[in-house]
Amino acid sequence: MEYVNRNSSEPILRQVDANQCPVRVDLPGRKENENDIEGSYFTYFDRDAIDALTRYWEGAGYKPKPGQPLCLREGLQKGHGTVNKVAVEAMWLRLLRHTGRIPPRKGPLGSRYGYNMHERRDAANTYLHVQAKTQSLDMDCVKFWSGRTGELDPNKYDKFWEDPDYVLKQYKIAGPYLNIISNPVKISPEQAAEIKSLREQVNLQTAQIEELTHLIHQLQGTKQNWKPGTVPAALTLGDPTVRRRRD
Repeated sequence: MEYVNRNSSEPILRQVDANQCPVRVDLPGRKENENDIEGSYFTYFDRDAIDALTRYWEGAGYKPKPGQPLCLREGLQKGHGTVNKVAVEAMWLRLLRHTGRIPPRKGPLGSRYGYNMHERRDAANTYLHVQAKTQSLDMDCVKFWSGRTGELDPNKYDKFWEDPDYVLKQYKIAGPYLNIISNPVKISPEQAAEIKSLREQVNLQTAQIEELTHLIHQLQGTKQNWKPGTVPAALTLGDPTVRRRRD
């Protein structure tokens, strides 16, 4: 992400302006393939990513020029800065805490929650294997898109990535499974029943909150007449188990 943000704005912007979808993104080799000329690879931004990027540009009033980063972040004292790996990881953790996936309080240094950035890649690869492979998706392309070129043909006899039309055709098979916003995942009857149960629980809790809010207003109205050692009538709410203490 950091490499793309710093180095890929010009080709990405050119494709977005031309209404191309998906948008091709070229990257250098990863890890052991970093210095291997045949270790470089490319992947794509599909509809959801393109829409998110254009909404960001519109909302921020910023559109990169050649040589400028795709995205900026607000600096504390230095105006705007480039979005880097540390900033993305911090935003990811805040999102996880906001959605309740991890505890709201930070754990000790080195805490692991099972939701790190790599898990998104792993989840996408697994989902494509389970769902899209049955649609004739070439799983070697999936490895290629995620930069695992070293796991392909070790003798490098099979250079399928040199045929961009073939790779793009394979990505179009994968695209509907990766665009989880514009193409939501279909849920099973069991999942639908679980969601219905959770909604009922939320509705019940909402009703209880409303009742407690009404009770608080009643208590505020009887506060002046309250005597120590008694339970205000509003507290009983018709419950026979709640009784006034005798004077």
